[in-house]
Amino acid sequence: MRRTRALLLAALLALTVSVPVSAATFGVKAIVKENFERAPSNEPCVEVANTLTCPGQGNAGRFGQLTSSAVYTGGSTFVTRTLTFRDGSTLTLLEEYGETMFPGNSPNAPGAMKSFGNPFSEAGTWVIIGGTGSQAETSGSGTVTAMGAGNTFQFWFSGSVTTP
Repeated sequence: MRRTRALLLAALLALTVSVPVSAATFGVKAIVKENFERAPSNEPCVEVANTLTCPGQGNAGRFGQLTSSAVYTGGSTFVTRTLTFRDGSTLTLLEEYGETMFPGNSPNAPGAMKSFGNPFSEAGTWVIIGGTGSQAETSGSGTVTAMGAGNTFQFWFSGSVTTP
């Protein structure tokens, strides 16, 4: 009887180990905040050649707290953003933005687009183009809304993510 139970247990264990884990797809929402230029920030944006790299912090729901490093290239509608999670794993997003919108009559204000902190909003899309660590095989895409005023940008991401 013991031998039969042991063989049955071994067979169940072998089935458990050999069954492939299926991918999980779920909705995700995240927010990232960046401070720049005149902000009292521990890590201000850094400009090198024709690119601006801005650090940020945020939260991605089930993924938890994260840090962000966004690279803006002058004249481009594309942004590359690397999100780093608590466990050290990363996701790299490629974001593409459309037309910049300004509220009310703000584009016609004296000094518009020259003074610090003109308010704006942009809508765009994002897609995961890479990952490391526990996020190495993660894929996904969605939409992003960016709003800025003063010395702060805020980004709201929504979409779906598939994890291995």
